[in-house]
Amino acid sequence: MRLLIALSLALVACVFAAPVDLSLQNELKSLQDQIAQVQRELKSESSNMAYSNLDALPPQKRMVAWQPMKRVAVDEREPLIRAIEGRLSEILRAGEKLGVSPDEVLNDLRQRNAFIGQQ
Repeated sequence: MRLLIALSLALVACVFAAPVDLSLQNELKSLQDQIAQVQRELKSESSNMAYSNLDALPPQKRMVAWQPMKRVAVDEREPLIRAIEGRLSEILRAGEKLGVSPDEVLNDLRQRNAFIGQQ
């Protein structure tokens, strides 16, 4: 039994004490160097991207309460008002052809709008 234990210990010692192939160590070292180089490149690219993204952002406007708001020079409601006026003039002309006065047409429209507003 002691002989078996001694032989197994000797075998283990031989296996762990065996010299490692130097080409494998060199290959491992070169792969570790390549990994380190790729990591450095990624870090430099990510830091460059962070700065380039900051440059691409538009400058922030100051939000100060005492500054007046800018007014839009063109009123957005103007085209809608023009369309309503055009439609109303068509209705009034059609009413005149049928013998209805413009005042009666306007009174009828006011009553309809009031009725719709109540609902």
